[in-house]
Amino acid sequence: MKRVWNLFLMPISIIVVPSKKKKFFKRVFPLWGLILLGVFSLAIMVGAISLTYYKLHQSEKELVFWQNKYQQDVASLKNTLVQLKQTEQKLRSLLKLGSKEEIIKQAEFKDLPSSSGAVEIEDIKQEIEKRIRSISSLKVYLKRQKSIYLATPLGWPTSGYISSSFGWRIHPITGLKDFHHGVDIAASIGTPVKSTANGIVVYTGRTKGNGNFVIIEHGCGYSTLYAHLKKYIVKEGQEVKRGDVIGYIGSTGLSTGSHLHYEVWKNKKRINPLPYIKEKINFAQG
Repeated sequence: MKRVWNLFLMPISIIVVPSKKKKFFKRVFPLWGLILLGVFSLAIMVGAISLTYYKLHQSEKELVFWQNKYQQDVASLKNTLVQLKQTEQKLRSLLKLGSKEEIIKQAEFKDLPSSSGAVEIEDIKQEIEKRIRSISSLKVYLKRQKSIYLATPLGWPTSGYISSSFGWRIHPITGLKDFHHGVDIAASIGTPVKSTANGIVVYTGRTKGNGNFVIIEHGCGYSTLYAHLKKYIVKEGQEVKRGDVIGYIGSTGLSTGSHLHYEVWKNKKRINPLPYIKEKINFAQG
């Protein structure tokens, strides 16, 4: 045991000789000191290697995390884009052929490239933004088209047959040539009269010529007049919708029999109601 201890205490000389002709120097260390220094150095080396490995492991985990997140973001954005495309197609299906072609052309899009891992999030985001702008334009247009449709006089205001058309005629009472600004629809007294578009009643009253009559303002430049009523059941300021009953057929005013005198106004000018009664209107022309 004493020999082992003496061995640990045995001095070890370390001589450093420079490569050039300079004075060398010498250091003396006990063996145990050199062993301790070696163990300490080894511990530092092992610690450094372990730390490097740990950092590499953490970096790998982070890389895997961000790769997964990227894939999830791409999948989410693709799903959003698919939904937007479906919404856009539904909006397009509401459009008539030949209506607002410019918007439709501007809203055209290319399909995304196949899912090969090369799709960039930024590209998908740009495609989504373009789709949103397209959908927004279509919604604005469709909303406008709906407003025009609801405001356009459409269909028969009452059941019956046309006894006098729009245009020049011989007045049945005065016998003079005059311009008939509407159409007369002959029907039995008491037959319901309906509004031909959504709007607001702006006048109800009676005159010598029109008898009991109602005027409805529909918007988009349209108004309608319903005259010779037996009675009306709406009041000024009342909101009505297409198909709502506003009164009943009569023979009041200058009339030779029970009928409805019906007028359509567009931008303050009386126009022929017949196309609006019988024909399908191209609302895109508004």
